[in-house]
Amino acid sequence: MEKEYWSCTIGPTTRDKLPHGCDFPMRMAVQRAYMDITGENANHCWSGWGLSDYVKDAKDYAAAYPGEVHMLIKAKRDKDV
Repeated sequence: MEKEYWSCTIGPTTRDKLPHGCDFPMRMAVQRAYMDITGENANHCWSGWGLSDYVKDAKDYAAAYPGEVHMLIKAKRDKDV
């Protein structure tokens, strides 16, 4: 079975509203929920403020058109080999 990752984008806000280390409690809440749902520890958990509108839009596109994005990634990997 193919592995899948869950993705969530939240915001926007401005940096001046974000106290230092504020992504930690959000990341811990997600890790606890993952454990409650799957019964497993997550092998990977990334979070952080600073996602640009451009990257957010790219993620939204990738979610809407996964087959097209997979083909682009495969083509790049094949070229780099």
